[in-house]
Amino acid sequence: MHTKFKCNGCGVNGDFIWLEGYKASLGYKVYQCLLCCNIGTKNVAEALDVKEPVIRCDQCGAWKFVDKPCHTCPLMVAK
Repeated sequence: MHTKFKCNGCGVNGDFIWLEGYKASLGYKVYQCLLCCNIGTKNVAEALDVKEPVIRCDQCGAWKFVDKPCHTCPLMVAK
């Protein structure tokens, strides 16, 4: 079973595979689109088939899980 995301490369809501062995920030994983083979980091809260409820962060606007802190805000502060 694959994770579904909207692809930044081809724009399709499709299946992605998780590429293990790559380092990514907390709350992010490296995925590859099975349609266009685009590779990139994805916020796990942006998956189209998540079981937990997600909302937009009040501070940065990124998707986050309702009961967890935002994983994008610390990345924006680090820039």
